[in-house]
Amino acid sequence: MSRLLSLADPRAAVYIRRMQTGFAIAVIAMVGATFVVLIVGVIAMLRQGKFNARHSNKLMRLRVLFQFAAIMLIALAFLIGHK
Repeated sequence: MSRLLSLADPRAAVYIRRMQTGFAIAVIAMVGATFVVLIVGVIAMLRQGKFNARHSNKLMRLRVLFQFAAIMLIALAFLIGHK
């Protein structure tokens, strides 16, 4: 007996809806993380204190990483063709 669900199976619709919801949450989380790190980095650069000297480069690298992840998730959403 196969464990794969047929698209006609009602459980498949629930599974697909859960995956779409999880995917949307992941995209929103990555965009939110990018925004938070960007704001913290900009505020640190404006204050020009010890925190900026120690962490500004790391914060901007982290922002680029989060931004890359967000763009990849959004591109994947377009490739999959969510309705």
